[in-house]
Parts: sequence; structure tokens; C-alpha cells
Amino acid sequence: LQNANLLYRTCNINILLFDYRGYGKSTGAPSEAGLYTDALAVYNYVRKRNDLDQNKIFLFGRSLGGAVALNLASQLSQTNATPPLYAVIVENTFTSIPDMAKRLFQVSVLDYVPNWCYKNVYPSLSKMRSIKVPILFLSGGQDELVPSQMMEKLHEECKSSKKQLAVFPDGQHNTTWLSHDYTSRIRKFLAEIMLMRSKLIIMSDEIISFVLYIFILLFQIHSTSPIILYPSIERIIDQLSYNSTLPSCTLLTCEKTETQANFSTVHMADEYLLKLSSYNDIHRRKDSPRSTFLIASTGIYRGKRIKYRNDRYIDQFLGIYYAEIPGSLEKPIKKRFNYSIKSATRYGPYCMQSLFMTENLSYGSFVMQNNFNNDCLSLNIYRPDLRYGEKRKAIMLFSHGGSNQIGGGSLFDGSILASEGDIIVVTMNFRLNYHGFLSSGDDRIKGINSLLLSNFGLWDQLLAVEWIHENAHLFGGDPHRIVLAGHSAGAGNVMLIPASPYCHGMIKRVISQSGTGLAPWSINHHPMKLIERLSQEFNCRQLNETETFQCIHRSLQDNKADFYRLHLSLSIADDNPYPVIDNDFLNDTIENILQSDAYQNIDFLTGVTLNEGLYFAEYHIGHFYNDLNNQSASIGKQTQTKQKRHIRNDAAEAIIPPDIIKTQDILDDENIDHNEDEDEDLKP
Repeated sequence: LQNANLLYRTCNINILLFDYRGYGKSTGAPSEAGLYTDALAVYNYVRKRNDLDQNKIFLFGRSLGGAVALNLASQLSQTNATPPLYAVIVENTFTSIPDMAKRLFQVSVLDYVPNWCYKNVYPSLSKMRSIKVPILFLSGGQDELVPSQMMEKLHEECKSSKKQLAVFPDGQHNTTWLSHDYTSRIRKFLAEIMLMRSKLIIMSDEIISFVLYIFILLFQIHSTSPIILYPSIERIIDQLSYNSTLPSCTLLTCEKTETQANFSTVHMADEYLLKLSSYNDIHRRKDSPRSTFLIASTGIYRGKRIKYRNDRYIDQFLGIYYAEIPGSLEKPIKKRFNYSIKSATRYGPYCMQSLFMTENLSYGSFVMQNNFNNDCLSLNIYRPDLRYGEKRKAIMLFSHGGSNQIGGGSLFDGSILASEGDIIVVTMNFRLNYHGFLSSGDDRIKGINSLLLSNFGLWDQLLAVEWIHENAHLFGGDPHRIVLAGHSAGAGNVMLIPASPYCHGMIKRVISQSGTGLAPWSINHHPMKLIERLSQEFNCRQLNETETFQCIHRSLQDNKADFYRLHLSLSIADDNPYPVIDNDFLNDTIENILQSDAYQNIDFLTGVTLNEGLYFAEYHIGHFYNDLNNQSASIGKQTQTKQKRHIRNDAAEAIIPPDIIKTQDILDDENIDHNEDEDEDLKP
């Protein structure tokens, strides 16, 4: 509908769109013959209208709609229909379905499969010779589904005396209409036809009284053909068409907002509709050849294409928000559709976390920026080149580490992994620390926002999974091959998310790096300890629990101070902000869930590094021995021994049970006493 609105405003034309049988409000089952019949019926309806200029009607078809438009134009030419069509415009359409099958699947046996084996053929190339009316071919140079060579063949085969081929180097299958000079080429073509017929130069408001616009972008066709050999016609049509019907929500919170664009209630004059100025800006800028576009359930995004090595390219869509600005201690709400084009060339801000602890934080060459904001629920997509018609790619969604307290998705660039692995890599932000994992462990805080207060960081990640599952087919991904990967605390998260009853089988594989959901720190079994500590830090010691919770809630909303603490240890601290078993997102222990049906069909891969704990050891050793060096060097033998024992105890709490430490302390005391006795014996 955005494209139709753009043409309506820039080309000064009227547009008629209709639903094929089986789509929208039309009944029946779709088929090739049925689509041809429907198009002819609409054409005959237009011809019966006395209020229209019958000399100024033309057809427009995109992708599969282009095949329908070419068939109708050929049929009208062969029957010498009068008055003739004004013109035909087709965009990113194909020569035939069998040709597309060979292109998409590249199986040599398809060269020997006769056309009668296909239920739907759409033989557009064979119909080009009979089309005599002016025709414009619009081709996207980066079309990942229909190669531009097919449009060139159609153009070459056409015998019309007025034919043009316009190639847009940046255009992809569903986004060629966003390319520079798109509408100007259409206006120029129509003006030339008018000049040819009426010798007028200026295109006025009365050039075209009506347009029959065969618009396939929003439709998907299914086939139940029993005789199709290989590949399935449903698979081909699915890749040639845009499906605007998204799956139903899996989150309870999705009931609060629309999960997809609802065009049925939109009026052309609505100020919230796609504004013409947005497109004019794009046309004036003359976008770089590195630009690339993505149409998703939450909006239209302009990303960037980067070169990786000599012959490989990566498309990046950065900072795409999958949720609205989250309320403090509330579940996330899915992002509403936005009609303006959004730049997706820069990372979004990180979620709120400790400014002190993240200073100079880096992973390899990627350094964390001090850009924190509550409006942080965004993801980044790294996609390998799709211009060669490969099948839909597996998707890896990465959950970063950082003890669920620091970090962000933009610390990890997925470009290399996407290119070398030929997969789509997605990184994400989710709420951290108190905002993401503060919990009472029960429903005692339910009165604040009528929702159970827990696991908001996990709800965020699940909503990101749902966004990917809904939009995978729009950026070349396979929604049935989503891999959830995580590192450290993220490794625990990715095991817990498929265990939730709200995941509904969207995850097929899990990769846990340097951590798992089975680790003792991955679940907080005493969440009220954190509530008690926060009540002290925020001066929220009220008369009852409800007032205490409300005070903490207000403090988290204010974000006036850097009050976040980082618990960097291997200890199982009761006041660490980690997920809880809340009988909502998680209704059982991970040990039991792993043995249940929930994990029966999930592939699992895990691993550790050779020196897994050195990162924590370095932190503790450096911290405690720096304190020791600051003390006086002239300390007694006994004092020095006890000081070292104190240091060892503090550091060992992370990895050694307390009873073992106490036993070692007793032995140390005995050794000290023994050494003191020896010292007494040595005295003169």
C-alpha cells in the first residue's frame, strides 16, 4: 500500500487494487487460471464504467502480479480489444515458474521436467511477442529472487514499438520502489506516451483517469498440486511474494498493541500515513549504491551494504527496535508499525547499566560506548549477499554475556560469521541488572502493574525471537531454522528461553558457550535478598512490602544515579540479578524441563574454553593484592600470614565451599601456633 500511495501522489493517477480469489475478502481457492480470470473480470468492470476515460487505462504488476498483467495484456492484444490499453508496467517479474524453479534450486534434473508437471506455469516469455502496447520494465539490480536477466529477456522478446527497460542498481525484489528516480522514470514514460499520442509536452491532471493496478506485493499464493515433481510450487510462489499476514502473538503483552501494520483503516489523507516528503528526501539524496532496504512488520528500514573481502558483501540493518520503550518493571510491548523510512545504519543505545563498570569495556576491537537509555530494545541484522537466489538461510540470534548486568548486542559484529558461515546473524539488546532481573519470586509485586514482576530480560529476548520469526521471510531467513546462541550469562539465557511455554517451538537449536542454564548461578533461588538490599540502598524501608516495592519502582524509573553494582565473581550470591522460576515464564527447573517434551526436538551444543575461569581469577587477584600492596611492608610474620589467609578466603568464596575454607583456616591456625613455638625455641 505504501508503493500505491507513492504512485498516487507523485504520478497524479487513480489506482484500483483488488483481492484475488482466496485473498483478503475474496472467497475461493487461488490458482493460475483463477488469477487470470479475476484480472479479466476487474478489467471488464472498469470498461463498463461510463465515468472513466476508456482511452487511458493501463496495467501495473509486480513479481507474480507482473505475470498476471502480461497475460491480460497478451489476451487483449490477441482479441484486438478496443479501445486498447494505454500502457503496461511490470516490475521484477519472471519469465516462467519453471525457469524460477531452475534458478532457485539449481538442480539439473529440472531441465528435463516438462511444463505439464507444474500446476502453475505463468509462461510470460512466450506471451511477449503478442503484446503491442507501450510497456515499461522496472528491474532491481540487486533482486535476490528474480534475477534482472529475466527482465532483460522479457524486454528483448517484446515486439512493442515503445518499450523501455529501467534498471535500478540498488533495487531489491520488494524494495525497488524505494530506489532513486523510481517514480520519475514512470512519470517520464507516461509523458512520452502522451507526447506520442497527443503531441502534448506537459503532463496534466487529466492524462490518466483510471489505473488498473495489479498489485501482488501483499499476497501469497499456495498450491496443493499433487503432480508437481520438484520443487514444490508452494515454495516458489512463497519466495516470489510478500506475505503481510504475520503469525499471532505468543506474548501475553502483545494483546496491548497491534502486531502488524493494519492498512484497512488507513486513509490517504491521514498524516500518519507514509509521507511524500520522506520519499522525496530519498530521491534527492541519490542514495549510495551501498544502501539496502528492509520492509518488516515494524517499519521500513534503510540499511547499508559493506564489502567483505573482494567478492563478498554483507547487508547490515542496525538499531531496529523490536519493542516500544519499556516501562519500568513491565513486560515488553511489540513495536508498532511506522510508516516513515528509518535509518538502520547505526547501533541503538545500550540498556541501562553501570557507567563505572562499563568504562573501557571491550571485546576484541569492539569498545563499548557510554550510550545508555531506557529505549534500548533493538537488534542488529547481518545478512550475507542474497542476490544469487540461494534458499532461505538459517538465522543465529546471539545473547551477549556480562552477568546479565553489563554489555550489549553491538559489542559483537556478526558480519564475518554471516559471510563465512552463509547464515544470517542477529544480535540484540535486552534489559539488564535490576531493570531486567529484579524479582520477588512470587506475585507480591503484582499490584504495581498487574503483572508478575520477574524475568523481564528474558521476556525481552523472547520478543526478539518472535520478531525474527515473524519477519524472517522478509530478509531472506528461514523461520524454521532459528538458532539461539549465547555466551556466559547469555548461554544460560538461551537455554531458559526455549524452556518457556511461551516460546511455542520457535527455537530449533541452542548453542551455549562458556555457560549453561544448569550452572548454579543461572537461576536465583532467593530473589528477595536483592529486594532487601535495594530497599536499603534506595532508602525504601517502608511500613509494608507494597510500599517498599513501590519505592523501588519509583527509584528505578528516575535513574538519577549510577546505582548499579556489578557482581563479578563465581559465587552464588543471593542478591545477584538473575532469572527466577516464577511459574509464568518458567514453570519448572531447567533439569526437569530438559527431560520433558519441551526439549525433545531441540538440538543442543555447548562448550568451554581451556582456561575458562582466568578472567574471574585475574579480577580477584588484582583487586585483593592491590589492597595488600597499599599496606605497610613492615608487618609481622603472623599478621602477614593471616592477611594472606584473609585474601585467600575472599577470593576462594567464588569457587570453594565455605566448610572447606573453614577447615583450611583451622589448619592455618595450627601452623601459625606451631611456627610461633618454633620461634620461641630459637630465641636466645
